[in-house]
Amino acid sequence: MSNAIARQRVRKRRADASSRPAPKADSLMVNRMPRRAHAAGDPFDTQFAGSFTSHGSSDADWLGDRLTAVARIRDVIRNEPLAASGVEQKLSLLVGEGWQFQSAPDADVFGLDPASEEYEALARSIEKAWRRWASDPLARNDWEERLPWDLQLDLLARNYIAAEGEAVALILFDAESETFGTRLQVIDPDRLAQPAGWPDGAGGEIVIEGQGETYTALAADVRAGIARDDRGRPIAYHILDAHPHDIGLAGVMGRFAGRWYPVRTPGFETDTRPCVLHVFKQRRAGQSRGISDFVAALGAYAAFRDMGEAERRARIINALVVAQYTSAISDPEALIEVLGAENASEVLANRVGYYEEYGVGTVAGSRVIQPYPGDKLEWNSETRSANEWVDAMSFLALQAGMPLGLGYSMATRDFSRTTFSSARTEINDAFRAIKRERTVLRLHAVRPLRLAVLQEAYDRGELAVPPGAPSIWDAPAAYISGQDIGPGREYVDPVKEATGDRMEVENLSAAPSDIAARRGQNFDEVVARSARDNRAIQRAGLQLGDIGTMAASASGRDEEETPRK
Repeated sequence: MSNAIARQRVRKRRADASSRPAPKADSLMVNRMPRRAHAAGDPFDTQFAGSFTSHGSSDADWLGDRLTAVARIRDVIRNEPLAASGVEQKLSLLVGEGWQFQSAPDADVFGLDPASEEYEALARSIEKAWRRWASDPLARNDWEERLPWDLQLDLLARNYIAAEGEAVALILFDAESETFGTRLQVIDPDRLAQPAGWPDGAGGEIVIEGQGETYTALAADVRAGIARDDRGRPIAYHILDAHPHDIGLAGVMGRFAGRWYPVRTPGFETDTRPCVLHVFKQRRAGQSRGISDFVAALGAYAAFRDMGEAERRARIINALVVAQYTSAISDPEALIEVLGAENASEVLANRVGYYEEYGVGTVAGSRVIQPYPGDKLEWNSETRSANEWVDAMSFLALQAGMPLGLGYSMATRDFSRTTFSSARTEINDAFRAIKRERTVLRLHAVRPLRLAVLQEAYDRGELAVPPGAPSIWDAPAAYISGQDIGPGREYVDPVKEATGDRMEVENLSAAPSDIAARRGQNFDEVVARSARDNRAIQRAGLQLGDIGTMAASASGRDEEETPRK
């Protein structure tokens, strides 16, 4: 009976509770403004309130700000050591001392066995032709005959990865040359500009200057100095005759005088000979000009510069201020009464005059400091804390290096805070980013240039092409196929990494040529040098030691020398 009464009381309390509205403070359903499904698009989000972002196309977002942004980045690279170091660090990884070309023609296209002598002869003839053009000691690879190919590649890469975010070059032909007529001219990206008075996005008829001939073409759209047809394909680039802000008459005339250069040079067997090289990383469809990676890091570099300058000035001031006088009398009226002055201004004037006349005296050659009545001399013993400043600067250096693909240690070249594993991981991460940059530079600059050089070598009969093979004009990719070997990764721990390389080869997870390319060397040259060195060692009656035997004997000696317990 008692259980039934208890159940009735519980049911009554539940009914009373359900009939009363819950207090507002206890309710989880608070009236709020409607939210979007995605917080990123919510106009009332407190984190992005008042932030009005652009909805424009890639060119609408960039072309109007490009000149200002490039000028600011150039200023930071010129004046901020961390930014200048980032550029040089990426250049060292991307180009280094230059690239080596290892030819690997498409065996199926030529109908050859990759292990046959005919295939080797073709590959060697291609490498020889490229080497003759690229290694000219008189720099006749350069239209201006100033830079050898390795330095031209360095300049192209510098423009691409630094402030400009793009590189521009022209492949020209010197018909009077005694060697190769193909010449490369690296152009300052500032010279790629709209014709005077031609608004961006407007089309019209343009006059293109080809190799020895001039013709007209109809451009559907011209923007940032690039003319496109109705399919969006670039057909010509407008290059100013001089930099628009050069010194002298050239700079004045350069703003108004320019020429249209075709994307491909007419007048050859097929329309495959490149003329204009435009290297940049396309981030969005329809993008016309390159955007530097420094754009995202500009604020961090500016803050790094400002904080470094402020800290440097503070430390200089702190070092120059040796001591200071402080008054021991806290009541100004008392000091006025003691000195018999009329007001505080007279006290200050008397104080200054006193220090000018009696501030420092000498007794037996020793200097004696005589303070003003009521003053006390306090030596500057304050030292500035470096820990917080180092942490803040390290954070900014990390932020500045991230858009460039460099970690803290790579950006600052400070490996004192890292271990071997961490350093190796950071270097590998940087090389992964460099591989992407190297691909952009290779596809947009090196391969088209090599095609132009080999087309000339083919016409001159310098390539060992097998009978019945297609011409380079019909199958260009088959001739220029190969590997561009850039700078290799240096050993962090030579013993560990060399042992790892050997294990990869023995386990068939990598070929010896892969290891050589990873170290920035041509495998054929490594084999040739090794054979030559081995012959010299044999003639001298010497013999190289076996690494395994030496390691085993060293281990045995260590065991013998270890004292028994």
